[in-house]
Amino acid sequence: MSDKKRQKWYHYVCHYVSHTSDLEEISRKIFSAHFGQLSIIFLWLSGMYFHGALGQEILNSNVDGGFRGIQITFEFFQIWRESGITSELQLYCTAIAALVFAALMLFSGWFQDVESMLNHDLTGLLGLGSLSWAGHQVHRSHFPSFAEGATPFFTLNWSKYEEFLTFRGGLDPVTGGLWLTDIAHHHLAIAILFLTAGHMYKTNWDIGHSLKDILEAHKGPFTGQGHKGLYEILTTSWHAQLSLNLAMSGFLTIFVAHHKHSMPPYPYLATDYGTQLSLFTNHMWIGGFLIVDRVLRHRDAIISHLNWVCIFLGFHSFGLYIHNDTMSALGRPQDMFLDTAIQLQPIFAQWIQNTHTLAPGATAPGATTSTSLTWGDGDLVAVGGKVALLPIPLGTEYFLVHHIHAFTIHVTVLILLKGVLFARSSRLIPDKANLSFCFPCDGPRRGGTCQVST
Repeated sequence: MSDKKRQKWYHYVCHYVSHTSDLEEISRKIFSAHFGQLSIIFLWLSGMYFHGALGQEILNSNVDGGFRGIQITFEFFQIWRESGITSELQLYCTAIAALVFAALMLFSGWFQDVESMLNHDLTGLLGLGSLSWAGHQVHRSHFPSFAEGATPFFTLNWSKYEEFLTFRGGLDPVTGGLWLTDIAHHHLAIAILFLTAGHMYKTNWDIGHSLKDILEAHKGPFTGQGHKGLYEILTTSWHAQLSLNLAMSGFLTIFVAHHKHSMPPYPYLATDYGTQLSLFTNHMWIGGFLIVDRVLRHRDAIISHLNWVCIFLGFHSFGLYIHNDTMSALGRPQDMFLDTAIQLQPIFAQWIQNTHTLAPGATAPGATTSTSLTWGDGDLVAVGGKVALLPIPLGTEYFLVHHIHAFTIHVTVLILLKGVLFARSSRLIPDKANLSFCFPCDGPRRGGTCQVST
């Protein structure tokens, strides 16, 4: 098979639209593929729970002779504690349940209209899922579990629930993680929101709203017709849905990466430094891949903007350090950019910190502290002599360091994107993919990514 035929074949295999023009068939394939991926995820989870129950002590124990067990940097042990798993039998049961769900996902790949999908995802997946997890935490994760059930709810004796549905804020000083009672309260609250939102859209009956009507009725003072035509684009183009979903998924993944550090969700996670670092790196990589996926169509604009952003950040950031080095060499510390001399305070970041620190007093009177110690409120939390979290006051040094980090990150992205986005074609040499090893820096069939990527 020739190179052109092979490239064309690979393109068609991964491109549903080239197979058929039937949108419903394309949609069914994509939806089925999503459920197939869920099946694989459940299968992987089953294996992790099974191997955690079978022979895990061999890996973690001290094997003598100067050797220690394997230290894994994954959060499964913390997840098991947060889930209330206390025996190997429960791990085996969870592994079997994951296998059952993996099998169910293989038969769940159906396609529905947009409103039905929204109702299904909001109510079934998010609403009932959050409610089920809140109930699981109340009855299994908390010790002792709540034995009175729903009786206090129907008898309006809601004060009984204050024991395990709390709004304390901050971290549990024993585990170094968020209070499990706060997490249960959080899941119950968002379950109510999602269950309510799941009944908002119209399906087979005239009850509810049409998503098309909602979008077209949204007309701002500067947007003209507003969102007219957006419904048709998102419901007839899987490319539009893919780009939108990838952007949101990438943002949420990066969002989770930062919050797993500043608000540790699982017990004893904050003091497991290797696991914390691995989780942050993993989520940042995944979020970056998801966001970058659809940038090929905008590569010229991206490269041109990154060029001037890097130039600006370079002059700006290094200029501050050159100024400090010069003033230090001249013996004029009073003219340096320091908290004790010329201050460059990160006022916007400090404003965000102060907002989060003061928010509980206005929005959650029952909370004893803010959502995270990193906002600068309270004392550090230590578990077993290891620091779990401590306040991070921001000053001039953070302003300088973050600008340098911004510069290095943008330059790294510029270099990588120039190599990735222009690896197979170039305006200077359109057929460079066929030129083989003609330029320096060539990899296998790269076509010269260094000399002709400008």
